[in-house]
Amino acid sequence: MEFKRSLVKLVAVLSLFFTGVSLINVPNLNQSQTVQAASKKGKRNAVAKLAKKQVGKPYVYGATGPSAFDCSGLAQYVYKKAANKTLPIELHIVR
Repeated sequence: MEFKRSLVKLVAVLSLFFTGVSLINVPNLNQSQTVQAASKKGKRNAVAKLAKKQVGKPYVYGATGPSAFDCSGLAQYVYKKAANKTLPIELHIVR
């Protein structure tokens, strides 16, 4: 019986200890960090929404939109229009 009491006490102490540790390690977001996170989420949603609108447009090698795209052209187009972000251009030579 004494063993069970000791075990219960140990579990209680450990759970309180680990709860305290997890509370100490929780990052404290200030208001500007919260606003930045919301802004990033809004930009990501805008990029995804604009990309989905392009579904069904033809694939044309080297096309950058708005009537046809290749894969990198689509990425560059939606990031520029939705997030005002210019992605680097890579040229691939096909031989």
